[in-house]
Amino acid sequence: MAEPVWFHIDVNSAFLSWTAAYRTLVEGRTPDLREIPSVIANDKNLRTSIVLAKSTPAKKYGVKTGEPLGMARDKCPNLVVAEPDYALYVASSRRLMALLRGVSPVVEQYSIDEAWVDMTGMEGLYGPPVLAAQHLRDRIFSTLGFTVNIGISCNKLLAKMAGELEKPNKVITLFPRELEQKLWHLPVGELFMVGRATSARLTAMGIRTIGDLARADPAFLIRKLGKQGSMIWQFANGKDAGVISSAPAPNKGYSNAVTTPRDVTDFSSADQVLLSLCETVGARLRRDEQAGSCLTVHLRSSSFENWSHQKQLANATNVTQELYHAARELLRGVLFFLAVPEEPEASSRPEDVGSRYEAERAARIRVLLPLDLADELARGQRRAQRDAALTIALWRKVVAALPPLENRSLRDTLRSIGRGFRRYDTRFFPQRFDCDIDYQLSQSVSESLLGINYVNQYLARLAAENSLLTRLPQGEVRAVLERSCPDWRGLLVNLYAPAAANVLARTLLGGEGLTLSDGEIGALRERWEHVRPERIENDLLTAADALAERLALPRGAGKYLSSCAREVAVRAESLRDCGGLRGLFV
Repeated sequence: MAEPVWFHIDVNSAFLSWTAAYRTLVEGRTPDLREIPSVIANDKNLRTSIVLAKSTPAKKYGVKTGEPLGMARDKCPNLVVAEPDYALYVASSRRLMALLRGVSPVVEQYSIDEAWVDMTGMEGLYGPPVLAAQHLRDRIFSTLGFTVNIGISCNKLLAKMAGELEKPNKVITLFPRELEQKLWHLPVGELFMVGRATSARLTAMGIRTIGDLARADPAFLIRKLGKQGSMIWQFANGKDAGVISSAPAPNKGYSNAVTTPRDVTDFSSADQVLLSLCETVGARLRRDEQAGSCLTVHLRSSSFENWSHQKQLANATNVTQELYHAARELLRGVLFFLAVPEEPEASSRPEDVGSRYEAERAARIRVLLPLDLADELARGQRRAQRDAALTIALWRKVVAALPPLENRSLRDTLRSIGRGFRRYDTRFFPQRFDCDIDYQLSQSVSESLLGINYVNQYLARLAAENSLLTRLPQGEVRAVLERSCPDWRGLLVNLYAPAAANVLARTLLGGEGLTLSDGEIGALRERWEHVRPERIENDLLTAADALAERLALPRGAGKYLSSCAREVAVRAESLRDCGGLRGLFV
């Protein structure tokens, strides 16, 4: 009987590889993301987005999967960021699995980007295992456009461990006779199924390498770690009792989760996220002709604290609305427990404490446990439709009143938002609005907002900026932009901030227009040289009020200008102390 031969196929940095392959092969875009420092992250404009995948060049800078995008950019300033395309990833995974099933009748998919393949007795068709694996690796690349690692051994465990030894695009064997040479010198935490906590316990026992674990007394490990001790001892010695099955195990449950790009701090946004998740789970249940009877809602905070609630449904269902109603009740239940105030301090008077505690508890119950969820759902959908209509009207207003300034990122951003409206549907995934916002505002939008609400606030602030820019002499605006940033047409720069700073200074000095002479900048420095910061801020706020009145700015644009004046005051104070104001006024 032929010795068992298993291949473990693992896509190298799957999300990034699949995105890169699509960009190069289908869209014809260069450079290849795999050849430059690049990552996949949910929102390329948000520093707190999580790195989902990284290229090999990015890894050389110390970029790690799972770290915040801002931290990755600090390590690698020229990092290229692409956003994930989950539909593409599912399609790429299916193509890979179809190709593997054409090679062997026994394939077990382990995850979206991993699978085991039974190659026992295939030497007559494909040649020796190493040669067969090399041909398969090359075929995957030529057919599908991405690279894989292939581990080879006599069982699943060692095949998987083999593929982890060296990356990317490698074919590696790890048979029992090779354990001591290839595996035993590695840290014990590198062993399959040994997590951080187990690794720390083993290290405390003096077991630091996989070889130390393999040579340890199994009875001792069982006393210390229970059944897990026996299992990892067997793994360290290359023993795996598992059997690959070509038939996938039936689903025991259906779930979906999302890490929101911004903190969710209100019920409206939370409900939008919840509805999206329920729609995805419901669609999968309906596709598989299944129904669920037990529902769980799980929450994770920005500080990685976890809470969950579950309930048994009266009837099994796969209807999105029914799932959403039940999930919404559970969400209120979780939030109720989170909202109950902390136990009072011991120094407080008991009679005051009791009454205050009960009052706060009652208030939270009224807020967090509304009774008519159907009405709430209908009300939320009407609100989403209203918000969408108002935002479309605002976008049209902004486009119609653009200043005659040829900034590429501003025009591209508005076009992308316009395309986003065509794809936006308030009934499904209302918290998402697919568009690329590259143009940077002078006053950024709060990251707590999601979807259409974020776009609405962005456009409102952009309208305020444009109200000022369109009322200023365009020749002088261009001159200020040229002096502050010669390539202002092509770079991701804000057009409003330098023009607003200069016109505020001119207004403060009693003039009109934007152009400041060296003497006028010197006069401002002397005016503010020995004054408190409040004086600088009051000067600029007064100038902002006078300018808003003179130019007949709308109320929103006037308030926006005042906010800008406060920022200019802070910068003026800092530059004054450093010896000049030329970095602020041009």
